[in-house]
Amino acid sequence: MAHTGQEMPSSGVPGRRPPLVPASVRVGVLAGLLGLSCAGVAWVGAPTLAPGMVIVHWAVLAVVFVATEVLVFRIRVRREEQSVSISELALVIGLFSLSPPALLLSRLLGSGTAFVAFRRTTALKTSFNLALVGSGTTLAVAVFHAVGDGALASSPRGWLAAVLATASAGLLDGLVLTVVISWYDGIPPLRVVGEQLLQSLALPAAVSVAGIVATMALMGGRDAVLPLALACVVVLVGYRAYALLTERHAAVSRLFGLSESLQEARTVDEVARAAVTHAVEVMRARSAELLVHRRGAARLSTWSVEHGEEVVHDGGAPWPHPAFDVRPRRAVRGTTEAERALLAALTQTEAVVVPLPLGEDVDGVLLVGERLGEERGYGPDDLRTLETVGNHVNVALRHATVVEQLRFEALHDHLTGLPNRGVFRRRADEAAETALRGGPPIAVGVLDLDGFKTVNDSLGHLAGDQVIAEVARRLERAAGAGVEVGRLGGDEFAVLVLDATDPAQVTAVARRLIASLEEPLVVSGEQLRLGGSLGFAIAPKDGGNADALLRSADVAMYTAKQDSGGYRFYAHEMAAANDAPLSLAADLRLALGRGEVTTYVQPLIALDTGLLHSVEALARWRHPALGFVDPEMFVLAAERGGLVQELTAVVLEQALSSCRTWLDAGMEVRVAVNLAARTLGDAWLPVAVGRLLERYDVPGRLLCLELTEGGVIASPERAMAVVGRLRELGVSVAVDDFGTGYSSMTYLSWLAPDQVKIDKSFVQRLGAGSPHEAIIRSILDLGKNLAVEVVAEGVGDARTVAMLRHLGCRLAQGYYFAEPMPADELLEWADGWTSRSWIGDSTFVDVRDAPAPVAPATPAAGPAAGGRGRSDDDGPGPHLQIVR
Repeated sequence: MAHTGQEMPSSGVPGRRPPLVPASVRVGVLAGLLGLSCAGVAWVGAPTLAPGMVIVHWAVLAVVFVATEVLVFRIRVRREEQSVSISELALVIGLFSLSPPALLLSRLLGSGTAFVAFRRTTALKTSFNLALVGSGTTLAVAVFHAVGDGALASSPRGWLAAVLATASAGLLDGLVLTVVISWYDGIPPLRVVGEQLLQSLALPAAVSVAGIVATMALMGGRDAVLPLALACVVVLVGYRAYALLTERHAAVSRLFGLSESLQEARTVDEVARAAVTHAVEVMRARSAELLVHRRGAARLSTWSVEHGEEVVHDGGAPWPHPAFDVRPRRAVRGTTEAERALLAALTQTEAVVVPLPLGEDVDGVLLVGERLGEERGYGPDDLRTLETVGNHVNVALRHATVVEQLRFEALHDHLTGLPNRGVFRRRADEAAETALRGGPPIAVGVLDLDGFKTVNDSLGHLAGDQVIAEVARRLERAAGAGVEVGRLGGDEFAVLVLDATDPAQVTAVARRLIASLEEPLVVSGEQLRLGGSLGFAIAPKDGGNADALLRSADVAMYTAKQDSGGYRFYAHEMAAANDAPLSLAADLRLALGRGEVTTYVQPLIALDTGLLHSVEALARWRHPALGFVDPEMFVLAAERGGLVQELTAVVLEQALSSCRTWLDAGMEVRVAVNLAARTLGDAWLPVAVGRLLERYDVPGRLLCLELTEGGVIASPERAMAVVGRLRELGVSVAVDDFGTGYSSMTYLSWLAPDQVKIDKSFVQRLGAGSPHEAIIRSILDLGKNLAVEVVAEGVGDARTVAMLRHLGCRLAQGYYFAEPMPADELLEWADGWTSRSWIGDSTFVDVRDAPAPVAPATPAAGPAAGGRGRSDDDGPGPHLQIVR
């Protein structure tokens, strides 16, 4: 009887509803019924022995059954490996020489010993196979005696009876196994059933012929036993050698198939799927699994397969995993705690593990589970085979990883992992085309960070990279479903809202993105609050392709930047207002990089002494084609082009460099630098100022930062926090153009500036009885009450000087004293400056023969000395004589 061993599957067909009675229970019941059928041998008579035939003892025949069960043919049918024995040879000998009970006992003892001692099958499988062997033997005995009816082994009838007996047992074997397989995997196609049943008939019948020949040899007496035994040994040994050679050839073929599949795979996923699929084939295993873990990650990727099923990929399996604790390559049989944990996790009784060193920060493990079919255990050859598989997989995974990385880098920004400009434009083009064909409108946004260049300059490019990466993570988290974020380059990001049907939804996206930047970033131990400006354009009304939409969104973004950040939606009137500044902004960006923006200074004069008090630093830009550009124009260009921080940083550095030069020449004079409105809310400012003061070794008291009144009031909490850090550096703060903004006395008292500057629009209209005189007087009174310096800007004539002195103003600035001059000319100007010293009768007298003394930047009782005391002297009376 040809016997086939089946591996009981661990699960049924995916997607099928589990049966009411589990397949394992059905198999157990069937095994019991088959076992009961063995009782039928009691009613079958003993065979007729030929004269002189050697009687084979049942125990000896049991040993032969053991040998034929161990030395089996292995063939694959569907998802199982079937072990086909040549036990029909011994069965035919037993049919002609033993009584039915003795033959059944011999067969059960021999097969049971092989199942338990050599194949180490499970209890259920051993019971089922023994029951099937017993019922097949019983059926063979019944058919043999019914057809042969006492015929001798030398008669054709006896031959026919033996062939039919083994064939009927084989057919029973095939039918039962087909039923069992259908319980696990569903009913197979009729063609497959027919092939299996034909195989179950043909193989036993063919093997039975060898059994008939052996039986006839035994009829020759005892002299035939030794040659027959030797012939059987030769046949079995030869078959064993042939089986090993065939298996090795098959293993080489399977390895070649694995190599071909790995060469065709182009991605890590394809390589992994090919690896586990071929691993179960090469190792004749029930299951295989590939695990990949990037060091430091909380999850790992797994690809697993049950033989014959689809590969299952899990990209978020929990870490740690016990397979990584069983290192080097080895067969796992549960001898250690790590092995027991692994087998429990795999629900296997044995496994083989091979580590895969995929890279410096990536580890992998390839493991296979239990043997398929009746074969059990893994030997040294199996370990070497799986190691060969692992080497192939390791090389293929490394190659696929490099290819995927190159492909990713070609399509994504290397720093943030976001889609790059090219990919974003392609996606935006596709979405815009859909919108033009009647699909939902889309929104394209451009977001620019405020003050990023200064972060690079102050903290270094590594810190700048950290800022960009963190901003990218925040934007991705805040974007939400249906919104894609890309990086255009530098500190510019792009946003694509795939459905902008509801404007409120796009507005909500804009608010989330801007809000994500409000939380300070901690970089190099410094807290930075960058903020950003965001512009949105809607397709198809603002553009029909990516380029047009990005241009429109860019205009809206610059408008938002001009309005101190936030977000804006594109409107057509923005284009005309932005064209000139945007064009100039491109030139300004180049000019800043080439050092074409220089710093001029304008002196502030002490009206009571005529001495130089301090200077104000003013940016000047000589355009190669336009000449000197109006400061208001290029400051507007800086705002539209997102260059305010860069421009401020350039002026700060040049101003402090000049201050160092003056100090080296023996002149100590404070320099004031103007700040844009929102600059005071940026945490980078104290960091940048501190580094520059340290670089040029300039005391903080010699630097004053001027900000507009509106900039203070726009964000008072931020302003006060930054001012507090500046004061720690010894830097003073002035409020410029005072009286023109949205004044708040509360905020002004909280800020406590060191100086306020009266806007020139009031100073230049100063006259007796003028309302501007009352305004100036009020500001002067406010300064006196708050112990704050007050400076009059825009002084153009002697009459204005006289009135300012009469009102009690101590400091003035304007063309009357000096026009703005290059910073490196200040020393020469100071040497030639005509000091107008106030003497006796309230007149200025020229002192042309002596070098001009320089007033201290801060009075001893002023802010630099830690106090805010002032002299009560209000200056001279109204009768003034100005001598030039």
